[in-house]
Amino acid sequence: MGDEEPPLTVPDSLSEHGHDALRADIRRLSTLLGQTIAQFGGPEMLDLVEQVRRVSRSSIETGDDTAITGVLSGLDAGTSVWLARAFSQFFQLANIAEQRHRAAELAGRAPLHAVMQRLRGADHDEVNAVLARLELRPVFTAHPTESSRQSVLAILRRVAVALDAGLDDDRLGACVDQLWQTDELRPDKPTVADEARAMGWYMEQLGRGAVPDLLGELDREVRDGGFELPQDARPVVLGCWVGGDRDGNPNVTPAVTREVLELYTDRALRIHESLLEELLSELSISTRVVGVSEELRSSLAHDRRLLPQIHERFYRLNAHEPYRLKLSYVQARLANTRTRIATGVPHRPGHDYLGPHGYVDDLMVLDTSLRTHLGGRIADGTLARALRTARALGLHLAELDIREHSGKHHAALAAVYDALGELDKPYLELTRPERTALLSKELDGGRPLIRRHYGLPEGARDVLATFDLLHEVQHQFGREVAQTYIVSMCQGVDDLLAVTVLAREAFMVELNI
Repeated sequence: MGDEEPPLTVPDSLSEHGHDALRADIRRLSTLLGQTIAQFGGPEMLDLVEQVRRVSRSSIETGDDTAITGVLSGLDAGTSVWLARAFSQFFQLANIAEQRHRAAELAGRAPLHAVMQRLRGADHDEVNAVLARLELRPVFTAHPTESSRQSVLAILRRVAVALDAGLDDDRLGACVDQLWQTDELRPDKPTVADEARAMGWYMEQLGRGAVPDLLGELDREVRDGGFELPQDARPVVLGCWVGGDRDGNPNVTPAVTREVLELYTDRALRIHESLLEELLSELSISTRVVGVSEELRSSLAHDRRLLPQIHERFYRLNAHEPYRLKLSYVQARLANTRTRIATGVPHRPGHDYLGPHGYVDDLMVLDTSLRTHLGGRIADGTLARALRTARALGLHLAELDIREHSGKHHAALAAVYDALGELDKPYLELTRPERTALLSKELDGGRPLIRRHYGLPEGARDVLATFDLLHEVQHQFGREVAQTYIVSMCQGVDDLLAVTVLAREAFMVELNI
């Protein structure tokens, strides 16, 4: 953090030029951090940081930690905190520099291009079949050892942007000062909603940048290679556990899960709304110059009947600009979707969207019309990006996985069967084969098993409420919002049948046996 070379192990994946550039960036960030430490803690604090760095390196090289132990043991609590922050922030800055260089090197290698070129000699039907099934699904979770405040993540992102833009030391140093003056940790333990806000921010950045960028590159490389990617393909889908993983976390209640889904949906809608603003600016195509499809004309007539207030407001302005007029209807439906979710009112077809399909269909009307009227290059711009984003993120940003321990499901069913009083012995004393037979018979019979006035214990009510919630949110947000239920510690068929019985009671499973 002074003038000497900072401790650094450069990753082998970087080229020799990348090594030098990365070292230069880390030296620059280290120097700026040293200036910040000296400014806020005085020269003696910077001297201490440098002493600890040198002695630590020597201790590692010699295998003798006597010297570093002597230095650290004499520090008071306040100084120790300052020292820990200094090294923590150095490593944060070094990591963001390394990530930036790794990304640049990977981009320079054009791995997608290389793969598609190698596939040119393969059977095209087989490749197209694989592409049709292609799905990359990164699943995000808030691991306690990797928790970072949203404010810190935002500052580190600004550091990366400043390095990319070649900003001067004053601008970059301001970011370092902000990092130093920001608490790395909250004074209180973050709630599940806090974790979801931080994760939602991170996934929103991906949804605005990396995800549509990657999908655009994939689409170009697939076409250049002579292959086809189906129009409705979803090669990238985000998944998340934050707000859905209830195994061992009693704080993840049905109410919390609903709150988290609302947070993620808000993030997704913000992305789509900003893209629509761009499209409204770009798609100024006039029917005085070029025609439009009959599908678009019919669509506008249908929209006028469903949303007459939008027609009254915008038709005079956009009478000869049907793309902008159509986008005004799409904007209104997104706004109505936001309001519907916030208020909990039922979905009104044509008035708002339930899931991404109606939204994608509306955008496809514009896409088809442009491409059939000499507007293919226009369609390949922001509109194509909006479509890729809509298919990848939906209106929910990420698909929420629900996870619960198998024992909780059996405990809930035990409470139900104990209340019914039908079994010769308590449910939890049944063997696995006996449970399997009982639950299979239950599914065969199709009777309503659970009556809500049983006065079940709290644990059983929570499990049942989770399945009720899943049924509700799929009708409120769309089926895509939560489609995966994970049974942890699943050891037998009875563990899966227990979930199926509970899901059937919430009208989520239809069995035609």
